[in-house]
Amino acid sequence: MSQPRLPRRLRRQLPAICVDEHIPPAVTRALRDVFATIEASRDHRFRGRDERRYLNELYRENAIFVTSDAAHVKYVAENRFQHGGLLHIPARYSEDDKVLFARIAAGFIQGACARSRFALRNHVIYSAHDGLHSVRATRDELEFSWDYLGQLATETHAEMAPKRKHRRSVRSPKGGSRHAAV
Repeated sequence: MSQPRLPRRLRRQLPAICVDEHIPPAVTRALRDVFATIEASRDHRFRGRDERRYLNELYRENAIFVTSDAAHVKYVAENRFQHGGLLHIPARYSEDDKVLFARIAAGFIQGACARSRFALRNHVIYSAHDGLHSVRATRDELEFSWDYLGQLATETHAEMAPKRKHRRSVRSPKGGSRHAAV
């Protein structure tokens, strides 16, 4: 199920997203609803090139690179290359889990870039056992836990659920009971 697409003027206020060729199309579609999206496999500037060779171009365009290549993410982080941001979606995830994580990360990116579309430059965003993390230089921060996200989802679901009228028993004068809507 696709979310409504953000208007173009709002998408321009966010960083672009460049999707690696190994990312499933469903993930790309989920990100396209929120961001201006570049598909590396279809763009003549990036097609067939090693990701390391075009990180500086993505930095200039302020584009976050989305990949499942853990070795690439580790290489970039260890060598402290400048980049527009990296979003690592684990290859071991099922396609549905990749789409879900992409949507969660998209919400985080929107919030992080509310004041500046450059806020996530040189950040690596990734999923860990305890939640969504971001790393800048050597500082690894838990942005939010999966437990917290689950609580938000439960609260939101409860707020969206139709309200039912509660019934309470009222004693009738003759000793019987009847129900009254509250």
